Amino acid sequence: MTTFEFVSVLLSLVVSLALAHVLTGMARMLVAKGMKFSFVLFAWMGVALFDCIDLWFSLWAARDTPVWSLGYILLWLAAAIAIYLFAWVVVPEGKLDGVDLRDYHYENRRKFLPLAASYLVVGFLINMTVAQFQSLVSLEAVIFYIPILVAWMWPNRWVQFSALAAMWFLLINYAVHFLGMM
Repeated sequence: MTTFEFVSVLLSLVVSLALAHVLTGMARMLVAKGMKFSFVLFAWMGVALFDCIDLWFSLWAARDTPVWSLGYILLWLAAAIAIYLFAWVVVPEGKLDGVDLRDYHYENRRKFLPLAASYLVVGFLINMTVAQFQSLVSLEAVIFYIPILVAWMWPNRWVQFSALAAMWFLLINYAVHFLGMM
């Protein structure tokens, strides 16, 4: 077993837990009675789902990395942990019968948005170490923080929608370039 294979098992476990948490939350939304749906919260849950898949694909791109030092492994683990924590906080716990997800979003956005941003920070550092992604490392990457910062600062409903639209535009653009490099 190579070092990459050994490390990828650990990282896959953490990412799988985050992925399962997001999917379980979405499934609970489907069966909840009297729940007030929030498109904004659902879209942030989608960002968490996207991040899980992003890290998984990024890990595969790093498979040819010759040396997996403890520091490098911890960097990847930090990314997986950031996704896990983001997924855990963005998805409401327990039964959702009668829950107002709009209220949940507004009460918890200042908790989960910094976790989303922390994944971007670690992902930026990882992109500097993976040859295929070094072209993505530029000042343009800072633009990903703008929708998160805007959503964190202003609770206005339309600001939240606009921030999410910008975030999803950036993520789709990133995915097109990312998948084109694979």
